[in-house]
Amino acid sequence: MLGLRLDATTEARLAAASARLRRSKSDIAREALRRYLADSDEAADLRRQVTAVAAAEAGDPDAGLDEFLDAALADLAADAG
Repeated sequence: MLGLRLDATTEARLAAASARLRRSKSDIAREALRRYLADSDEAADLRRQVTAVAAAEAGDPDAGLDEFLDAALADLAADAG
């Protein structure tokens, strides 16, 4: 079990979503946390894959890595939003 304190704005938004969706606040928070953790896992997997590919290439293994990761993480954030 997890107890958590929310600021007033977040609590109000959660309560409104709960009423609109006719789901409990706990259900909504559970789903949001599940999605957040899945996205975090996916981002970590992506980082590992990109690092392995970059290291396998000739020359500077970090060339373009930051730009690629920034774009990939932005895509993940957009999909989650």
